[in-house]
Amino acid sequence: MKFLLPIFILSIVSVFAFAQGPVSTPPPSPGSPAAKTSSAPSQPAPVAKPAKSAKTTEQRIVELEQRLHDFEEWYNEFYLQSKNRVSPFLGEKISLGGFFETAISHVGGPDMETQTSANSNILGINLAAEFDENTRFVTQLLHAVGYSLSNPHNNPGVTPSKRAFGAPVIATLIAQAYVEIRRSELLIVQTGIGYAPYGAAYSQRELILFRRRGGPQLLSTSDSSSIGIAFPLWMGVNISGASVMEKGRVGYNLYTFSPSMNSKTIGAGARGFWSDSQNLTLGLSVQTADQGARGYWNSYAADVKYEYEKGGVVAEYAKSKTNGEKELESYYVEPYWNLKEGEWVLYVAADYINNPNRLSGVTPDPYEIWRYGAGANWLPIPNVRVRAGILKNDYMNSTDTIAGQERDYYAIDLSAGVAF
Repeated sequence: MKFLLPIFILSIVSVFAFAQGPVSTPPPSPGSPAAKTSSAPSQPAPVAKPAKSAKTTEQRIVELEQRLHDFEEWYNEFYLQSKNRVSPFLGEKISLGGFFETAISHVGGPDMETQTSANSNILGINLAAEFDENTRFVTQLLHAVGYSLSNPHNNPGVTPSKRAFGAPVIATLIAQAYVEIRRSELLIVQTGIGYAPYGAAYSQRELILFRRRGGPQLLSTSDSSSIGIAFPLWMGVNISGASVMEKGRVGYNLYTFSPSMNSKTIGAGARGFWSDSQNLTLGLSVQTADQGARGYWNSYAADVKYEYEKGGVVAEYAKSKTNGEKELESYYVEPYWNLKEGEWVLYVAADYINNPNRLSGVTPDPYEIWRYGAGANWLPIPNVRVRAGILKNDYMNSTDTIAGQERDYYAIDLSAGVAF
């Protein structure tokens, strides 16, 4: 279509252009009536002088070629790219995109009410302004409407006394907003706020890209006075770079942040990775910060990702330690398989976490969980993902029951998302 439309327009313009040009009459053939007539003596016909505005055939061809060039330029630069670009008055190129995800969850267990809720609707808007090839501004705005799971670990000492979907939650968050200056591939400086490059799951920019909705357990370990496994955002400065070597690609991140439970201090994080540029990626991550009342905190993680045409596997190990407290530890493995050229994705997951220091308000709420899951993703087109998954949450050891109340539960999750 891209090439047929200009040719079609050129053909139409050509017909009208040449229809108005000079028409030459072929000479009469010998012996024809016209030839006999023309041989008779007659007065010479007056010759009409061409109008001053008349154009030669060559001039008309040049003009048509210029019109075709202008049309192709408009088609490529305006029509095609205007589908996701906005032209502001300052003249920078602005790219606009985002995602939307909606979900229904069904949960039940031995000591809780069975419940089903359309509990999650999240809209993400991404905007990037390109000032030149080395300078740009990037932002992502998240808006969520839903129902959170109150007392998620079914602790009878917490209000409400059992796990339940609670009051509606409406929240808006600037997840990313930074200016990026690219000095070279080895030195990229970002100033503002963005997703912390910590491990594999925290680095995920789009929720819709998780095969298992919500991702692994290590993403939700913070409480009112502790960071948990990792602080999810970098704040201030993020410096990164990468280089292609003989045996793959290596890269790094160095960044700062201020933990919400002690905003008077600056924490720091770092990540290094190696990739064979095709299938395998290995990464190491660290963070450190002063949490204030609960003391200094350090976190470490290692992640591995292996991808091939028909599937892959993601695995991650992370732990954190606060002075005077027990270690918080989490790890998971998630293999997956692509079917029908990626239209269908099947996965299974085994996900462990031990959080002995968690507080719900001021109430101790420790837990140790093995989460087992399986599910399928259907991608009718690359931009749309429909998911179905089931999870079994098995609380372990002394955290299995509190005051006679069992904590195990299962969850069935249906969700759909679109990226645009």
